[in-house]
Amino acid sequence: MPASRRVRTAAPLAAIASLALLLPFGATPALGISALSSIPVGDSPVAIELRTDGQVAFVANQAAATVSAINLSTQTVTSIPVGFSPSDLQMRPGTNELWVTNYASGTISIVNALTFVETTFFSVGNAPQNIVFSANGARAYVTMPLIDSVRVIDAATRSTITTWAVGDSPDGLALDTERNRLIVASEGSDTAGERVSFVNLSSGAVTSLSLFDDANEVYIDAARDRAYVSMFGVGTVAKIDLTNDSLIGYLSLGGQPTGMAPSVDGRILFVATGSSVKKIDLDIGLERGIYTTPSFTNDVVMSLDGRTVYSTSSSTDAVSVARLKIDRIFGASRYGTAIEISKEAYPGTSQYVYIASGTSFPDALSLAPAVSVLNGSLLLNPKNTLLPEVLAEVQRLNPDTIFIAGSNLVISDAVEAQLEATGADVFRLEGPSRYATSQRIVQEFFDDSAGYEDLYLVTGRNFPDALSAGAAAGATGMPMLLVDGLASSLPASTLSFITGTLKPERVILVGGSNVMSAGIFAQVDALPGVEAVRAAGTDRYSTSVAVTELGFDYRPSPFSYWVTGANFPDALAGITLAALDAAPIYMVRPTCLPNDVLHGAWRHNADEVRILGSTLAVSAAVENFTRC
Repeated sequence: MPASRRVRTAAPLAAIASLALLLPFGATPALGISALSSIPVGDSPVAIELRTDGQVAFVANQAAATVSAINLSTQTVTSIPVGFSPSDLQMRPGTNELWVTNYASGTISIVNALTFVETTFFSVGNAPQNIVFSANGARAYVTMPLIDSVRVIDAATRSTITTWAVGDSPDGLALDTERNRLIVASEGSDTAGERVSFVNLSSGAVTSLSLFDDANEVYIDAARDRAYVSMFGVGTVAKIDLTNDSLIGYLSLGGQPTGMAPSVDGRILFVATGSSVKKIDLDIGLERGIYTTPSFTNDVVMSLDGRTVYSTSSSTDAVSVARLKIDRIFGASRYGTAIEISKEAYPGTSQYVYIASGTSFPDALSLAPAVSVLNGSLLLNPKNTLLPEVLAEVQRLNPDTIFIAGSNLVISDAVEAQLEATGADVFRLEGPSRYATSQRIVQEFFDDSAGYEDLYLVTGRNFPDALSAGAAAGATGMPMLLVDGLASSLPASTLSFITGTLKPERVILVGGSNVMSAGIFAQVDALPGVEAVRAAGTDRYSTSVAVTELGFDYRPSPFSYWVTGANFPDALAGITLAALDAAPIYMVRPTCLPNDVLHGAWRHNADEVRILGSTLAVSAAVENFTRC
């Protein structure tokens, strides 16, 4: 290859890509859930509850005076007659009893959750509304809106123990077990006003906090000492600090928020809101996402595997099913998988193609962010000969330019010659070491004189951290640089390149101090005008989540990509798709799904999960949401 041959200047394209990806985001758009469907139930379904094993959902049908038992595997429905106007239903802890409050009958029905038969009912009078149990199931607490009180019931004898006066027209309620009290939302219809009441379970003493309007349901976020109260009439959710019982503020959701339920990891709160379900990220206490339902939504619950959200619709007499779609992209080998990913990303031609080693990761990793600057397929190949199937894919793509990552020690001159024979211009990106190659690639593709918002600094000694960082960098148009993470400091030339050429506002050092040394962190942190941030977890999987959440923040994406953390090829090739979709890549264990990875799909409002690689790389257990 002539010595004068070099990469065509990428600066203008890099600048355009960066500007497009860094435009400020407004409200998160409503992304459709691919597998949204519905299950017909009884007339006016208003509340939904899962059986303890998660295999059956029970729905209170207010106008039909029935409870529907839905087998969630077969979606077959059994109708169970109960009292008039059932309004709420809860499983009694430690039993197979489903308790149903019948508002118009003034009764509570007890249904056997295994046989789907009402075994008994008893009178409580005065229009019971919502119900919650003590942690051990010994007591039931029921709101009685017509007499402005909460009734305490001995669950074993079905007898009333006492009645506590609370705010006007109490509706939703929840247990604050940390403080041994009950929190009750009161709608308010007279001078008593809208409020949240705090009832001491030992003494029965009641204190209260005034709210804006129409307090409806209560959810307690025990991990963060907060309570959320849906405000039906004004389209907001109140956020309360439970350490001092003060109002933090209101989240404006629009619609008419009613029922609320957490995700399986307790980090997202789903809120039934008009013709949608909205998501509050409990880590930050803000709304971050929405999906649209067919009609007015009353209540919501998530399946135990974390894949599906069920919501009741009183206007269509059905339960809506929002289910993350699962797809798998794979070939017969790592090279075949890269080709299948290429076909998915570029069903037509591609101006640029990248060739990297399928057996040696360092030089290949450096290509990851470059793919987002000059979009093109990233194909893998062995060292010594161009695979026929790879050649066929290159010919199908018909590129003008082909980039080879690394020297002829990883991709031979013979392969280069075969690629040149396709008629494309072929450029080799190499340096005397993996770190020099990385800097060379970054230098060629990232040349924005204004600098960059982020720079990802990853170790070149291993592949896991660089893969998720590469996806985050590629999706946001940011550079990623490989360095010797175990060195005590960076070379002066590397520091000069960072400050003089890249000029980042923030440097994200990926991995703990055993991967990216404390010395390097201190050195970067001392650079003027640069914020040093470490993205790290306890292992490669939690580090993958940390760097993705930091790099992507709350940017919405239609896809969430899952790849094995045990090897690099599938994730590397997948960066082609991730860059095009501005989507995150999460590492999963070959045989199970980390909880935080599942959370990421909902966090980024994903419509579909795409698994890269065959079941030999990512097992069917992951596809079935079997969590670690």
